[in-house]
Amino acid sequence: MEHERRVSPLHYSLMESVPTFGGAEKSFAIVNLSFTAAMFMASQNWQFILPGIVTHLLLVWMTKRDPLTRVIYFRYVRQGRRYDPWPRGRQGLNARPRGFCRGVLC
Repeated sequence: MEHERRVSPLHYSLMESVPTFGGAEKSFAIVNLSFTAAMFMASQNWQFILPGIVTHLLLVWMTKRDPLTRVIYFRYVRQGRRYDPWPRGRQGLNARPRGFCRGVLC
C-alpha cells in the first residue's frame, strides 16, 4: 500500500510578523503619535493627550484582533463599487451608470 505525501498549503501571511510600536501597527501608531504631538504642541493644552491615548488603545485592540488591518483596508479602498467585466474608458473607476444611484452614498 503506497501512501501519498500529505501537503498542506501554508500562506505567507501566517508566517510574517507585523512590526508594532507599543502594541499597535507601526504606521498607524506613528501617525497617531505625530497628530497627538502636533495638536498638543500647537495649543499647549494637555487635553489633547487623552484622545491620543484612547486612539492608541483602539489601535492596539485592532492589531490584536487582526494584524493585517491596514492591508485589508487599503485593498478595500481600491476596490470598485461594482464588478464590471468589460471596463470602458469613459466610465472611470467602475462608476455606476446614470439611473443607478450615481453619486449617492450606499
